[in-house]
Amino acid sequence: KLEELDAYTHTVLHQFPKLERHLLCAEMRTAMNKIMRLTVVAWKRRQKSGALFGLDVEIEVFRGFIRKAHRMGYINTNRLEVWMRHANEIGKMVGAWIKHEGSAMSPSLIFEGQWLSNGGNWSNGANAGLFYLNVNNAASNSNTGIGGRLAND
Repeated sequence: KLEELDAYTHTVLHQFPKLERHLLCAEMRTAMNKIMRLTVVAWKRRQKSGALFGLDVEIEVFRGFIRKAHRMGYINTNRLEVWMRHANEIGKMVGAWIKHEGSAMSPSLIFEGQWLSNGGNWSNGANAGLFYLNVNNAASNSNTGIGGRLAND
């Protein structure tokens, strides 16, 4: 679907006026490339939420460019509808992906079956200290490390 949107975008942008080929067209191509890149980044990352948020934002920016092209008279209403349908399909898929990832880490699941650990170990660096809260480990996780840290007043 993403490749279909990219191909349709490429076809439509070739029909824009010459004046806009270096302005709005360039911005739309950049947005489309960001969408494709962020999709790959989200697919490959373990922590997907940041990339998915960026992807969702970039799709919305792209939709805004499509509406702008229509307002400026560069595309007709039929082309607007077809282009928005392509973009909305991607948006729905990303929304479902965000919902799926969100349900995997929802607050109710974090507290049910997740082990909450206050503090952190010495090797955690910035993720250590009294106010660090670790919710990464399952309740069945065991650790033999013990220790303490001195604090100054």
